[in-house]
Amino acid sequence: MKKIYVLIGIACLLSFSCKEKKQTLGDRKEDTVKLEERYATEETLDTIIPHAGIKFKESRRADPQHPPVVIGLQTEAEKKELDLSRYYTKAEYIKLKHPLAEKGIGFLGNARFEYSYEGGGMSSGRGFNSSVFLSGDKIVAGDSFFGYHCYDRQGNYSYTIAAKRDLPRYDRSENRVFSTFGGATDQIYSFSMQKDNCLTVKLMDRQALFYFHNIASRKNYLTRPASFGLPMLLSPDTYVGFNYFSSAVDRYPMMYSFDIKGDTLCRFMNYNPLPTSDKGM
Repeated sequence: MKKIYVLIGIACLLSFSCKEKKQTLGDRKEDTVKLEERYATEETLDTIIPHAGIKFKESRRADPQHPPVVIGLQTEAEKKELDLSRYYTKAEYIKLKHPLAEKGIGFLGNARFEYSYEGGGMSSGRGFNSSVFLSGDKIVAGDSFFGYHCYDRQGNYSYTIAAKRDLPRYDRSENRVFSTFGGATDQIYSFSMQKDNCLTVKLMDRQALFYFHNIASRKNYLTRPASFGLPMLLSPDTYVGFNYFSSAVDRYPMMYSFDIKGDTLCRFMNYNPLPTSDKGM
């Protein structure tokens, strides 16, 4: 029987696949031992010195069973009602209480936000939602404003994985968050999760840091300076860095894969059509 877990807002799933060689039972045991040794440490690197060069050549292909689909953004999309009964026969709802609920803070849905900057100026936006991650018997929920928190599958709060030193102000009646950017403030730049491991990027005292965290041990197994692009964890010791600009007029690498010490594993060029502009504009 299929189940769907509906938690907070709408969770989007990003999937990454890679081709791996077949492993023997001995290989898997060796990998398990290496991971246990890695999780047992709490390594901190002040600098990263990657080896020169790229280890693997990029390989890209389309899945013949799921070929790319061209979407016409200038045409109105066909409106269809989503009938969940076509896909699921049972729904299980799990209620998560935010650990900062006593301060009037909760998980965000379609929230408005305002940023003020140390040197002056402001920016604002709307439609911000907290994220939800599922992994085995764990649920991780949160956002860059009020941190990321771990729960069990019954919705009981376990502990906080990442948080800010200074909390933004939240107006519950307007569903609006007010945050300040400055040299002394800390910010959660990004968060990704793969099974029982998380990668958090924090800006602290004008320095960006990577925190590789294991949920089972409840501790960071590596802290190091951040590097290229928006990172997303692929495995306990590899991640990708993504940096795409739709307005770029030259071809450039839009994604790299790295090991956790910063060595470049592979590079992916941007082969999307380059933008064109009229000379009169």
